Amino acid sequence: MLGVVTTLVSAGRYKTELRPGPLSDEARAHMQSLVDNAYEMFVGAVAKGRGVTSAAVRNGFGEGRIVSAQEALRLGMVDRIATLDETIARLAGRSGEAASARALAPDYSTSNLDLRRRRARAQERTL
Repeated sequence: MLGVVTTLVSAGRYKTELRPGPLSDEARAHMQSLVDNAYEMFVGAVAKGRGVTSAAVRNGFGEGRIVSAQEALRLGMVDRIATLDETIARLAGRSGEAASARALAPDYSTSNLDLRRRRARAQERTL
């Protein structure tokens, strides 16, 4: 409306197909095929990791929506709900390195510099 004209300069047939504005039918179909392929890989990985079918992931794991932790637990999307500290302690307990895990666990009340110092000290203790 202001008379501003945008001119795109490019090399390669498809370099500007994702330019601002409506997509051509060909560009839209190509982008949709990329999204569909990535989604199928994701669904397969989640199904394998959760020990369920791909259909169960597609039809019952939120279907792309955000869900609460309690809802994710009910749907079988997660095994448990825990804090970061609880998770680190549980995982460290499996390997017998609980003290090291606590030393490496982030403390959000400290600065990044303090955290780096704590990690360095913990590494020195394990050497």
